[in-house]
Amino acid sequence: MIDRKALWISGLIFLLMAAATVWRFSLLPDWRHVPLAGPNDPNSINGLKLVIEPAVMLLAMAVHFSRKFLVAGPEDAASSWRRHGGRLLVALAVIVFALQALMLGRSLGWVSLDHMTVARWGFVALGMLMAAAGNAMPKLPWLSSRLAPRRQLDPWQWNRHARFIGRLNVGLGLVIAAGGLLLPEPAIRPTFLSLVLAYLAASIAYRIKLRREPSALT
Repeated sequence: MIDRKALWISGLIFLLMAAATVWRFSLLPDWRHVPLAGPNDPNSINGLKLVIEPAVMLLAMAVHFSRKFLVAGPEDAASSWRRHGGRLLVALAVIVFALQALMLGRSLGWVSLDHMTVARWGFVALGMLMAAAGNAMPKLPWLSSRLAPRRQLDPWQWNRHARFIGRLNVGLGLVIAAGGLLLPEPAIRPTFLSLVLAYLAASIAYRIKLRREPSALT
């Protein structure tokens, strides 16, 4: 159920990111003060912000690996999900690697891009990846759950839920991409956080609604 090749590639990228972060910290007298734009820049950020991208990568790898224990299904269905998950994992790894490389490059004075320019294009890339994932989701086959088999959706319910989540992913991804480019800096984080919370609430509410409705297969 997991794409081992994608997991190895993303794992290598994670190790490179972790090593680069540790190396950058070793060049500083205090890792809590990382210069934003070159060694002589008085403006700095807490070094913990450089750990965000490797942490995101590690979490994505853990989620991908956990599918081996949480879901089950016939080989053709598992193969479709394996390819889909592997492509998403590698794409995410490339995006977060590029973002961290740009941040480290700016702190060393090697990259002249403004930090908000880097952040905005990062949101665009992540938003487009989310939209692509949402577009593919309704086309993937049904899988059963090992975690709570009695509470899982049947194939008909699952297909309806997948179409709903797919539309949500596409819409939210496009909004994140557009908002990353157009929203003023102070509004980006609260706006995106509100949208993600609304997305989770809508997903849970629709799943509950489907479970209460009679299935076409019963």
